[in-house]
Amino acid sequence: MVSEIHRKMSYIVAFVRLPGTSKEYPVRCFRTDIKPEDAVIVELFGDRFEIGRVSAVKYLDWDCKARVVCKVGEGEITSRGVQFAPGTPRSVGIVSGEMLIARLRERGWTPYHSLVTTYRMVLAFNNEIQTARILVRKHGVDFQVLPDLQALPPALSQASVATAEGRFVQHFLAHTTFNLYEGAIRFAEAFERNEGNYDRFFVSVGKKDRRTVEQKAAAARAKRAGREDSGFYWRGSGDDGMEKGMDAWYSEMLARD
Repeated sequence: MVSEIHRKMSYIVAFVRLPGTSKEYPVRCFRTDIKPEDAVIVELFGDRFEIGRVSAVKYLDWDCKARVVCKVGEGEITSRGVQFAPGTPRSVGIVSGEMLIARLRERGWTPYHSLVTTYRMVLAFNNEIQTARILVRKHGVDFQVLPDLQALPPALSQASVATAEGRFVQHFLAHTTFNLYEGAIRFAEAFERNEGNYDRFFVSVGKKDRRTVEQKAAAARAKRAGREDSGFYWRGSGDDGMEKGMDAWYSEMLARD
């Protein structure tokens, strides 16, 4: 049975080469230990499984249609699906907003809901002199340090959040060069230590547009040629365009035989 996390959009995307093709296909990846050249079992549509080799791992925040199940050697493809070796992890590391929220709660950060629906959850912490917030969005994580100590709202209550207060930065998941969720934990650790200098955490990372450079270039060529839809590539950064482009990508993958 597929766990709930494996049905969600994946921050980490593994590009995998499957048998019979040199093309790389993006698949959901919920493990931080997957590296280029790893041989992996991939789940496709309709409980179809194949062995592929990872060519690249990127932080893209895409809604891929296939996923990495495990490394080769950790499981075996059978007529009933994948038989896992004992102890095989289903996920490794902090790979989702839900996992980040859980880790911060374990560290003593207070979770509460913002009156603004932009945020999935806001987590706040008081050190000796200041209050900090980590604000978790669907496609990003924001940091805020307030100039003084403030009373924390009750856990899981609803409260207003003024992002204009103190110091605030917005980070996007897509196109980061490191795991932003792990970066949020590093910020939390520094703040808990009363480090004082948080400049390195307040340089915005990632991009709002989740397309790659190649996809944006292809969309521009299609537009110049007078075509509204380039087929394989996304028409824009919105979810509708991305969904159509991803469907085309996977239709090609499944039809390659």
